[in-house]
Amino acid sequence: MFGPGRVETYIRHDVILEMLNSEELDISCILWYQIVLHSILATNGVNRCAFINPQSITETVCVHDEQDKTNQHNNRVATEIAETMNFHQEKDFFLAPYWQSRHWLLLVICPYQRTGYILDSIKKAVEMFNEDFETSHPMTWTIADCNQQSSNWECGYYVLKWMREFVMYRQYAFPNNLWNDINPIPEKLLDDVVNAWMTTFQSKYMK
Repeated sequence: MFGPGRVETYIRHDVILEMLNSEELDISCILWYQIVLHSILATNGVNRCAFINPQSITETVCVHDEQDKTNQHNNRVATEIAETMNFHQEKDFFLAPYWQSRHWLLLVICPYQRTGYILDSIKKAVEMFNEDFETSHPMTWTIADCNQQSSNWECGYYVLKWMREFVMYRQYAFPNNLWNDINPIPEKLLDDVVNAWMTTFQSKYMK
């Protein structure tokens, strides 16, 4: 569901409990949310989306590659994105959760238009984004008018909701239905997103 390589992953019970208790999301929660969304999309004959593995494109990886002077051509983030896009050439949109300075962003990458959209629930993390993040081809980035969180713990849950709404309905008319709501997401809706994930996760992956 990601690129051509095999992805081995697991999610710990304590991490799931943290998710159910609305605590800060571990990166494995984001990845497994993508896995569950992919399993839902697999039953849908019309899907224009693929996913970028968030573990491969964190700010830490970006900074390390920038500082690695021994290999000027080693950009693992750009390579990961390029390989995933080549592997899913039939897809129009790639959803890439991005972990930067203890904050989650969602990137919606549209390779055939060479454009991308940045969904940031506090709007200040975007200031550092372009300095750290590179793709294999120049792209035009647009900051989306998206929901803004009212507290300091919700960013990962906002990314979950944005991914779910994009793959379930927004992708089919995009980009004619850009984001235009900056209001906070009600906590009940965030709970619904987690509960829906948990139901599918239990039925498909828990033994």
